[in-house]
Amino acid sequence: MKRFKSHVVFCVCNIVDDDNNGKEDDSESIQNPTIVLHRCTNVLLGDACFDFLQLIRRSQISKTNANRWLLFIKSLLPFPNSIPSNINGLLTHLNIFNYFQKRTVCLLCRRNLQDNQTKCDDCSIADKTNIAYVLDTDVLSLLKTTVSRLANEIQKYKDYFLHFSQNEAYDIPFAKRYKKLVVQYPGENLLSLILHIDGISLVKSTKLKLWLCSASIVELPPNLRA
Repeated sequence: MKRFKSHVVFCVCNIVDDDNNGKEDDSESIQNPTIVLHRCTNVLLGDACFDFLQLIRRSQISKTNANRWLLFIKSLLPFPNSIPSNINGLLTHLNIFNYFQKRTVCLLCRRNLQDNQTKCDDCSIADKTNIAYVLDTDVLSLLKTTVSRLANEIQKYKDYFLHFSQNEAYDIPFAKRYKKLVVQYPGENLLSLILHIDGISLVKSTKLKLWLCSASIVELPPNLRA
């Protein structure tokens, strides 16, 4: 059996503060907090949507099944009602940004297809085996949100790390190199990431493998970094 070594990349970037630095987008914020589920109740739509979202996250059910449950609940309520018919609508109402987008792509012409298409209409030899599903992530927005939420912890650990002596044990990878950068650029708001492949393959075929790539923010304390 072959053994795969972990590949580690040490990245340092400069984070520029914006007007919302240090503030987290409140997942409970609602576009219109006065909307009720239907005219026969005082239950607010925002509260119901937030509770439902918390429930499906704790239950760890798929988005497809979550949509089915949402439609089922909508069908039980008096008509008309204001509950969204799908999870995307629910997230929009809660002002929660979806960082993950699924695309259907033709492997022959690389064209984006409709979600319900099973083959590309422009490729005469295409069939369902020539379709790929791509999950895109808005990495920049996701990183900004994470850093904004944990800004205080990041700054505290930066200050704490700078007071370490050379003889103390470091829990920060590449500690000497990192400390040199912080001392060399004291006025910069540095943020460093460790990108690594830890040997876990997500998808395996006869020739190719898809490996999990994860990132850790070095400036976070160990209990948050993991």
